[in-house]
Amino acid sequence: MTPQEAWSGRKPRIAHLRVFGSKAYAHVPDQTRSKLDDRSKPFIFIGYDSNTKGYKLYDPTSQKTMISRDVEIDKYLEDNGFTKCAHEHALYVKSKGNDVLIVCLYVDDLIFTGNNLSMFEEFKKVMTDEFEMTDIGLMAYYLGVEVKQLEDGVFITQEHYAKEILKKFKMEDCKPINTPVECGVKLSKNDKGEKVDPTLYKSLVGSLRYLTCTRPDILYATGLVSRYMENPTTTHFKAAKRILRYLRGTIDYGLFYSHTNDYKLVGYSDSDWAGDNDDRKSTSGYVFYMGDTAFTWILLAELGWSQKEPTTICVDNKAAIALPKNPVFLNRSKHIDTRYHYIRECVANQGIQVEYMKSQDQVADIFTKPLKHEDFSKIRTLLRMTNQV
Repeated sequence: MTPQEAWSGRKPRIAHLRVFGSKAYAHVPDQTRSKLDDRSKPFIFIGYDSNTKGYKLYDPTSQKTMISRDVEIDKYLEDNGFTKCAHEHALYVKSKGNDVLIVCLYVDDLIFTGNNLSMFEEFKKVMTDEFEMTDIGLMAYYLGVEVKQLEDGVFITQEHYAKEILKKFKMEDCKPINTPVECGVKLSKNDKGEKVDPTLYKSLVGSLRYLTCTRPDILYATGLVSRYMENPTTTHFKAAKRILRYLRGTIDYGLFYSHTNDYKLVGYSDSDWAGDNDDRKSTSGYVFYMGDTAFTWILLAELGWSQKEPTTICVDNKAAIALPKNPVFLNRSKHIDTRYHYIRECVANQGIQVEYMKSQDQVADIFTKPLKHEDFSKIRTLLRMTNQV
């Protein structure tokens, strides 16, 4: 009994008190979230439950306490020198000079990589001392992606997932074809063909979209058929099934990431001209390379690989190159709104440099338009897509 309770005869109110503790993220089960919802929810870690192997968490929004076994604790990693990535909240980076350790969390799985073996061993020891963990060695399979660790690089593929797609849509014995999109194909939302089941069509398109994680060669084709999910017809479904026929002949293809000491960032950008038959919008595409491998450029600075010299952007339009380099290239260009001159500002600030690239060597072409088999195969090879490992 507190002195106030003895004096007044009633228990003191504690509604004004707030719990302070480590910020934690509890996993949101698949059954209670939709496809685009966050996979975790922020809570405050307040202790351990004595009856279960779970964490006691406080929700500052609902002001309720819950117990969860799936918790990602920010404070522990931050106290050990890690910095949380601003663009990908499940990614943590720790740098020591030129050495870097990268940690990725997904529910109760933990993946780490870097360039210093001693940092690996130190991290594993610290984590196993603090948490109950099992080291299962080099990553071989993760979220449907097969990972093959080779002497000269890493090969990632979704071969098993692609086979499941073919089986699901009864296309495992279909006749293979050498390109995912027919040259000159024109699709429209106003197609007069027979309607097909939208649920079946959306299921096919959704499966293909996840497959693009390791298959950028079907990115344009998948994006094209994605435009017609509201009212699909047999014409649209035929175009989507053509992608499956292409996969049938390239089922074991994937992306190869080679070991390299060339950390120069180079980008390729391209766009068609009003290619959408319905709204006359253009389709843009781009890809960035780190050495000879396609890379996600937006994380470089946070990973400690900032580039001092301007980043090269290769385009196949000489007029587009001249405009950012010369502010008085055309008298009519002064009527273009200033917000569209961002590229010119980047060139002036030496953030990028724009260079001309012949159309036949423009890698981004594969993301903006259908290509003939010869051109398609050439660019697919430049993307480091292969089945030879």
